[in-house]
Amino acid sequence: MRLRRINFALITLSIFAFASFASADITPALDNVTPSGGNFSWNYTVDVDGNEQLISGSSFFTIYDVVGLVSATAPANWTESTQLLGITPSTQNPPDDPTLENVTFYYMGGITLVGPQTNLGPFNIVSSSDSENAGGVFAYQAGKQSGGNDQGQGPLTIPGNVPEGSELSMLGISGIAMLGAMKRKFVS
Repeated sequence: MRLRRINFALITLSIFAFASFASADITPALDNVTPSGGNFSWNYTVDVDGNEQLISGSSFFTIYDVVGLVSATAPANWTESTQLLGITPSTQNPPDDPTLENVTFYYMGGITLVGPQTNLGPFNIVSSSDSENAGGVFAYQAGKQSGGNDQGQGPLTIPGNVPEGSELSMLGISGIAMLGAMKRKFVS
């Protein structure tokens, strides 16, 4: 019974935690990761919802804390920049490690692009890492069709750290110890 209450509480908490992401109005998503000249190409597409518009020069999204950043490229009508401290919308406070590069993609199309728009891209980040960090973060700013700016943030899979050999062996040893402890508990 107690386990059911804990599971219900975790599910409820997850729904509330991701509710703000579900309303993200410029939403990048990882399409694929492919080898690229000794590095790895991380390819993203972007959707814009029906309440938004991309305004040339003021709409953007930033992907934070990219491990092993080599370069970034944007599709037509967009430009990119990299910086240690991300270009962050004024109402957002995403985690931002000042030692890791961030990539910001700006809409520069010259005309206002009214949503909904799907599959904008490809937005490309080249990294020396092929390890996925599903705990990455992006933040965005777009124009509301009803007027004013809309800002938000959400989760995104980004290039992450590859655990070193010693870390992997410690994880393996810890896992074996946990299995042994579990076995003793269930055998007793």
